[in-house]
Amino acid sequence: MENNCYKNIEIDFYPAGHDVLLILTGRCGSTKGYKNKYVTIAENIKQKYNFSVFVAGIPKNCWQEHQQIFCDIINYVLMHIEPNRFYVMGSSAGASLAIWYAYIFPEINKVLAINPVLNLNLHKTIDGINNFGGERLYVISGDKDPCAKWQGLLPKNDKINTIIIERADHHFTNMLDEFITLPEMLIMKS
Repeated sequence: MENNCYKNIEIDFYPAGHDVLLILTGRCGSTKGYKNKYVTIAENIKQKYNFSVFVAGIPKNCWQEHQQIFCDIINYVLMHIEPNRFYVMGSSAGASLAIWYAYIFPEINKVLAINPVLNLNLHKTIDGINNFGGERLYVISGDKDPCAKWQGLLPKNDKINTIIIERADHHFTNMLDEFITLPEMLIMKS
């Protein structure tokens, strides 16, 4: 694992093959995550599927410079690897940024957005979904997350899957194991 700071964004890199999983934390989130959840995800995905994994800590100013932050992170990944498959997983603010801007990069095949902040810039979320050109976009909300009620306002199309997970709150409290397995749906499902 390599730890780098790129344009004031902390990014951990777990090198392996030419398939990539990029994990975007929540706002001010650690690249390690609560109880090292992002380290565990990175090591599992690297070992099981030979994916290179990048974990980017979404900075505090993400709501002011959202597009620039997302583009800087994606460009960092593309400077290191020319991916065969490129999957993005985001949580909270990271999920919102992934939905809003994944369409800018045709290299991104799939997005997994976990508990995005749907009550902030809903129009950006809808535009991002409508413009997404990749294979699949998953939006997952815990039924106890305050934004879950907004999920019904998202566009319906053949590329988006919306999922509500019972008993899950915004942080997946007491459901860490379930959270850690979520990125595998990007690899295992079409």
